[in-house]
Amino acid sequence: MASDTALQQAQLLYVAYYGRPGDPAGLRYWADRIESEGVGKILNAFGTSREYDARFGELSPADLVNNLYQQLFARSAEPAGRDYYVGLLESGDKTLAEIAYEVASGAQNDDSTALDHKLAVAGEISQHLGHVDYPEEYQGNAWADTARGFLLQVDAGAPPVNDGRSLGTGF
Repeated sequence: MASDTALQQAQLLYVAYYGRPGDPAGLRYWADRIESEGVGKILNAFGTSREYDARFGELSPADLVNNLYQQLFARSAEPAGRDYYVGLLESGDKTLAEIAYEVASGAQNDDSTALDHKLAVAGEISQHLGHVDYPEEYQGNAWADTARGFLLQVDAGAPPVNDGRSLGTGF
């Protein structure tokens, strides 16, 4: 069984890279891998998925980097930061998954607060789903889109405190 730290790191990867809470099975899988291999070793494996290709595969490097900032901090990237990370991505010096983790790890001030709020809400949603026998509508792409849209609204202001019920899904 993975540690709380590994589960938190897996949740961070879901929020940073996919912009959504981790589903319970996915969180356990990635947390176990983080526990056994380390987060640095699984970053690129995490970043290669059909979900990524379907959601973000057509975006330009600048749009990919800006999307990370939106998912993490509910704001657009500042031009200098965007250009820096676009350069790393285009040169192949870093993958998008590595950039996502680096940007998240370097969060400060309001960005840190926004990320903390997103992680708290994502954690509540994941935990809630882990305690119920959730029906089909809380799985798959439609639910992931809804959860992503919900998390995009969470910022440095007061986070929602109702463990995701305002997703409109009624769970």
